[in-house]
Amino acid sequence: MNLVPTIKNLIFFKDLNNSCLQRISHNSYLKEYQSDEVIFLKNEEEIYYHLILSGSVKIYSTNSEGEELIIAILQSGEFLNNLFQHIILLMQQL
Repeated sequence: MNLVPTIKNLIFFKDLNNSCLQRISHNSYLKEYQSDEVIFLKNEEEIYYHLILSGSVKIYSTNSEGEELIIAILQSGEFLNNLFQHIILLMQQL
């Protein structure tokens, strides 16, 4: 699936040329999550970056009593993890 049209409209990628956008698109895929579906767990090694295209994502932890502690609520256009390290590595490969 060609994600260039989606990617180029994102503020983080708006100034990239088509070649860079194609490389990002080639190494990307869309995944839709259901409400309350866990994307990844705390301390789980994450090798992908996650960009929220629509909706919101709640980042939370639980305390010793099992109570949910909301850390952040991320919205469309925000990254769920540290994408910038991945971007730097990608740009170094171009």
